[in-house]
Amino acid sequence: MNEFDQFIRTLSEGIRSFAKGMETIAEQLDEYVESPDKDSRDDKKEDKSTNVINLDRKKTPDGPEPGKSLSDTDTIYRFIAQSKDGIDIEALQEQSGFEKRKIYNIVYRLKKQGKIRSRTQGVYVKT
Repeated sequence: MNEFDQFIRTLSEGIRSFAKGMETIAEQLDEYVESPDKDSRDDKKEDKSTNVINLDRKKTPDGPEPGKSLSDTDTIYRFIAQSKDGIDIEALQEQSGFEKRKIYNIVYRLKKQGKIRSRTQGVYVKT
C-alpha cells in the first residue's frame, strides 16, 4: 500500500469519527429541546424581553449618570479639558496611571471625534 492510500484511509477514519461526534451532539441537542423544563426556559426569555431601557434619561452636565464611573476615554478627555495650556502624554500617564499605548489610542480616538486637537507636537488641548 502506498502513502497516498494510507493517507486516504486515515482521513476516512477521521471523518467517520468526526461524524459520530456530530451525531452525538445532535442527539444531545434534541434531548435538550425536548426536555420537560423547556417552559421554564421560555419564561426566562420573556422576562428579559420585558426589560425596557429608559432612553429619556440624560447625563448630568458634569459627567455620567450618578452611580456610574467615567470611562477611560472620558477620564483622559477631562484631564485634557481641565488643562488651559494643553497637556502632554507623560502628564496624562502620570495623572491617570494608564499605559502610554492606551493613552495614545484614546488621544487618537478623541482627535478623530473632533473633541481635542494638537496644540504643538505632543501637546493636546480641547477644541
